This record gives sequence, C-alpha cells and structure tokens, in this order.
Amino acid sequence: MRDIPATPADSEFCYQLHKAAMGSYVTAIWGWDDQVQHDFHARAFSPAHWQIITAGQADIGMKEVARHGDNNIKITMRLTHNPVSPSNT
Repeated sequence: MRDIPATPADSEFCYQLHKAAMGSYVTAIWGWDDQVQHDFHARAFSPAHWQIITAGQADIGMKEVARHGDNNIKITMRLTHNPVSPSNT
C-alpha cells in the first residue's frame, strides 16, 4: 500500500467513500440528500490535504490530514471493500 497526493479528479471517488462509510448514519439522523452531501463534500474536499491510498493499481481509500492550530491534528481515513482500478474511474 502507498499514499499518493489527491487531485481534483479524485473528488468523486472520495465522495463515494464518504457515502459508503457514513451514508447509513447520515440517513438515520437527517436523511440522505445527495445534493446536500455533494455540496458539503465540494466545500470539504481539498486535494492539498487529502491522499489516495492505493494497493497495487487499485484505489482503496483516502486519508485527510488537517491541522487546527499549533497542537491539533485531525486525521480522517476511509477504506473501501471494492477497490477501484484507474481503468474503472
């Protein structure tokens, strides 16, 4: 496995990871609204702070490292059970 810098082209992959990982929780609390979630993702997605986790030729997850102030770091990681090869994106 290795991490590679995210690019704008990775946005939809990361959105689908969010949907797979958090969709049932969001649905249970607020209901899932695809447009609202896409808008939230568009505001949050920052390729400069995100990395794509790969295994072989498949994208298997994402990692976000966000710094908040001098002493706080938030790391978000999501992995998929359905790897995506570059030819499938």
